[in-house]
Amino acid sequence: MNLKDSICSPDFYRDTGFDVIRCWLKDNCLCSLNQDFFTHLSPFHKPQDITDSQVHSDEFLAAFQRKDPLPLDTIPDISTWISSLEISGFQLSPENFQQLYQILLISSVVKRFLTKMNFPLWHIHGRNLISSKSAQSEIEKVFDDGFQIKDDASPELKHLARSLIKTEGGIKETMQKVFIRAKQENWLGGDQIVLRNGRSVLPLKVSQKRKIKGIIQDQSATGQTAFVEPLEIIELNNKLTELQFDITEEKHRILRELTAFFHPMSDEIQESFNILKYLDQHFTIAKLAHHIKAIRPEINNNGHIIINKAVNPLFTFADKNAVSLNLVLKNEKILLLSGPNAGGKTVVLKSLGLYALMIQCGLFIPA
Repeated sequence: MNLKDSICSPDFYRDTGFDVIRCWLKDNCLCSLNQDFFTHLSPFHKPQDITDSQVHSDEFLAAFQRKDPLPLDTIPDISTWISSLEISGFQLSPENFQQLYQILLISSVVKRFLTKMNFPLWHIHGRNLISSKSAQSEIEKVFDDGFQIKDDASPELKHLARSLIKTEGGIKETMQKVFIRAKQENWLGGDQIVLRNGRSVLPLKVSQKRKIKGIIQDQSATGQTAFVEPLEIIELNNKLTELQFDITEEKHRILRELTAFFHPMSDEIQESFNILKYLDQHFTIAKLAHHIKAIRPEINNNGHIIINKAVNPLFTFADKNAVSLNLVLKNEKILLLSGPNAGGKTVVLKSLGLYALMIQCGLFIPA
């Protein structure tokens, strides 16, 4: 096989079934950025590049064969904001922190797993993965399991949250008293307290809207009901709005402070993400090899093709039985196939083309 003469025609990819292989890899990778990598997977042009790819994937395939695969989880895409972490004053969102926390967890787990004994190559890469319990702890102090900011994320936020609950309770109690009175007097145009413009109001009949002193916040589409904010709770509602604003400001302050904590670690986080993305590429290749019972092929420079008991992976994907292929070409320049119609000649040719493509892409073949 002459690597300089790789066939990269889209039609050839489709006819051999290589597009199906690329699609499987795309669908089974754990980093969304690698979906594009596998969608456009194409042959290497240097034998050394193929060998380098093979040996990195082979360590993960061996782990599958030991029934102790790498415990890799979904790798979030932090590429959209990681570079901004270097900017002073930049603020990560709760969603960003959830992604960052996942990167920290995965990096720590993977780093421990990549032992020198079982993963001599990946152990070297794994040394540069971030592993920081203190960094994880800082995020855990601020967010709950659903990645909402905790009420006690700071002493000030805790105080404001308690004041908010107390104020809401005061509004509810006062409104309930006014509501009961209005119901007894038959002033109501509805059967419950409602919210209008973010404030608690009573639905009063228009003809009775002056019975309760307060501010008319809204009116029904029919004009039959006026939504009145009783005078007794205007001050409480104002306090509630003020507290909600203060809470929002305090949460932003907490996020800015937490972002600043990770500012000096931005390069380390970026490197860990890059390593995990690269690792996922080879882990996915190993996953495919394990799924189709593939082995690492040997590459030679003398043009020899030796295939023993190879099964086209497309049959494996379709869960169909297939006759294995045995083929030896050493000094021959021409492959001549003969046989009856529907005897498998086309399958042999397509399989041979598919294996050639897979090998040149650093993939393993089922033989």
